Amino acid sequence: MEQIYIKQLKKKFNVVTSNKVIKLTYRTQLAMAHAGDTDEKTSTERIEASLKMTEMGTDYLRDVLKLSDSQYEKIDDLDIDETVELVNYVIMRVTGLTDEEIEKYYKGADEKK
Repeated sequence: MEQIYIKQLKKKFNVVTSNKVIKLTYRTQLAMAHAGDTDEKTSTERIEASLKMTEMGTDYLRDVLKLSDSQYEKIDDLDIDETVELVNYVIMRVTGLTDEEIEKYYKGADEKK
């Protein structure tokens, strides 16, 4: 079980890393990867992939964190960049990374820019 702090909700959530949660995590990662793979897609396909990614991301957070309706609304009201960042953070935590490892990962990515 992972305890994950969500700053946007100012709350810690206990997340069981069950097979169900891991499979949902990988499905969400796939949707995000497909949405980012735009080279040979039509405009319609890109929009459909982006919509699917956005819906899957917020649904992923609702299901994994077991959000209440009011918490889900707060997440749904975030801007897209913050939502994607939050989904990525939860995915990394569910797959075993600590906050320190995530911070180190982002610092390394920033240094490469």
